[in-house]
Amino acid sequence: MFADRWLVALNPQGKNALVLATGGGADIVLAQFVAQRLVSLGAIRVDIAQALNKSDFTDEIVCQFHLTDPQGTGQGLVRRLPGGKPNDGEPGTRGNGISMAAAMEWNEGDCLLVAAKKGSLGAAALARREWEPTKPYDLAVAVDGGGDILTGGPEEFDRVVLDVFQTVWDKTRPLALLVVGLGADGHIWSPEKASEMEGSN
Repeated sequence: MFADRWLVALNPQGKNALVLATGGGADIVLAQFVAQRLVSLGAIRVDIAQALNKSDFTDEIVCQFHLTDPQGTGQGLVRRLPGGKPNDGEPGTRGNGISMAAAMEWNEGDCLLVAAKKGSLGAAALARREWEPTKPYDLAVAVDGGGDILTGGPEEFDRVVLDVFQTVWDKTRPLALLVVGLGADGHIWSPEKASEMEGSN
């Protein structure tokens, strides 16, 4: 597969991994693909996480999608999805991230939702794997299926998610970024954008 050589360099054999969909609905599809490849390359467990532009989870969302709190506190900013909930969106329209994530069947780890709106610490809780503090992730891959993580400004949601995640991520463990479809979100890549990205990390 096109990403395998790159993923092999992360040394996933025997590891616990995380694949983080940093933005909209298309990202969770790419995240599942990457997670499947990591499993095929020897990862023993791969969790998939969908970032949501929310500061917390309302009771309505928890009930609608049957979310559970892996920390058991009922206040967590990271929630578990049971998977397999039919996506009831209008035919021919692109579903939102939460509906697409809820419809996924994933048996090689957890499918998670993260309240990651700017100002929320959900992405930080995910990076620390706060519900399993003695078993941190060995590696993580952030994915963006449109390119705005590279072309958008620092307020772009995908960038906010990655910046918070990266701030608390253990720098001794691999963290990679996979972008497919650069420019698909309508932004244009430029040397100025590259300099801005380098200056923010």
